[in-house]
Amino acid sequence: MKGRIAIAPAFAAVMIFACSSNSTDNSASGGSDDGGENGSIGFTLAGNDFTDQSVRICGDRQDPSNPEYRCLSSLTPNQEECPCFNFTPDGQLVDTNGVPVVISDLCPSANIPPANWSFTYAIYDSPDCEGTQLNDGTHDFVCYDSRDLATQAHPNESVEPLNPGVNTNHIICTSENASKTWDFASCAITTTVADGTNTRYDCGCELVVDTCTCGTSGLTQADLEAGCAFDAITCDIVCAEPVPPIP
Repeated sequence: MKGRIAIAPAFAAVMIFACSSNSTDNSASGGSDDGGENGSIGFTLAGNDFTDQSVRICGDRQDPSNPEYRCLSSLTPNQEECPCFNFTPDGQLVDTNGVPVVISDLCPSANIPPANWSFTYAIYDSPDCEGTQLNDGTHDFVCYDSRDLATQAHPNESVEPLNPGVNTNHIICTSENASKTWDFASCAITTTVADGTNTRYDCGCELVVDTCTCGTSGLTQADLEAGCAFDAITCDIVCAEPVPPIP
């Protein structure tokens, strides 16, 4: 039971597999020979280079299964920190001791009381879930369950029922690539004595409804360096003399 991450120029695709059952077997193998008595979660990556990166995974049943079921309703049953897993150079996911990831005996959603599971994913650019979290909302990297890709209902999370046996998730991590265009303008230096130490540039901009408009170039105040501003009457660009750096 494995999952895959593949990054194309505009997105990364992560496949996460979660298996579940009410088995009482807690062996590290994550499954019996008959194909699915134990529940387990496994990962692998392909595509982009995830060497020396890691992921922290939290998972909880929205309503814990009754105690008669000898299975887990959380990946952190003792309220410890959610488990962290490292990526190997070939894309396998291992724990911090280098052991392949296996989490056994998750409670299916059909157990009494019935309930969905929620899994969250935090991907880091360093081993042991240290360094920068890539999908924290500030780095153009957001993961969605493939079933939520249109609605984007659960960022960095899967909310789902788990059936006994093998359950497969496909997690797609998205980013938006940048593009670049250039707009050129021709400006004449028209500084006068009245400008003092300032420098004045006539770029052919005109006042239109109280806003200086610079034709097809689209130049605006937001595009100017600090210390430069449009003259409110002529729409010339006036820049203050730069302050010399402190030695």
